[in-house]
Amino acid sequence: MGNQNSSLIKHIESILKDESYYSFRDSEDAYCTAIIENENVQILKLEAVHKDIKNNNVLFNLQQESRGTLVLLHLIPALILSYSEGINYFVDEINRSLHPILIRELLEQYLEHNIEKAKGQIIFNSHKDFMMDE
Repeated sequence: MGNQNSSLIKHIESILKDESYYSFRDSEDAYCTAIIENENVQILKLEAVHKDIKNNNVLFNLQQESRGTLVLLHLIPALILSYSEGINYFVDEINRSLHPILIRELLEQYLEHNIEKAKGQIIFNSHKDFMMDE
C-alpha cells in the first residue's frame, strides 16, 4: 500500500505543477481536493457536518447525503464558473432532486447577477413549466 500512496502523491504533485488544485475521489469514494500549501501536498476531504441532539458536530461522508444535496453541490460550481469565467454548462433535468422553490431561486439569482455581465450560460432542460416564465 505504501508504494501505491507514494505513486499517487507523485502523480498529484505532477498535476499540481500546472494546476492550483486537483479533485478526485479516494478509495472510500469520498470527495477530495489536493493543493500545495507551504510546498507540501495537502489533501482536503469534503465532509458534511450535522448537529446531533446535543448540538455536537457529527461528520458525514457526502455519499450519506441526500440526492438533492449532491445535485446542489455539483450545480453551484457550474453557476459560479459560468458567471465568473464565461464557461457554458449544459444541465440535463436541472430540477432533478431539487425542490422547485430552491431551483427557481437559484436561477433567479443567477439571472439577476449575470444579465448585465453575461460571460457564460447555463443551458438546461426541465419538465417543469414554471421555469419558462422568464
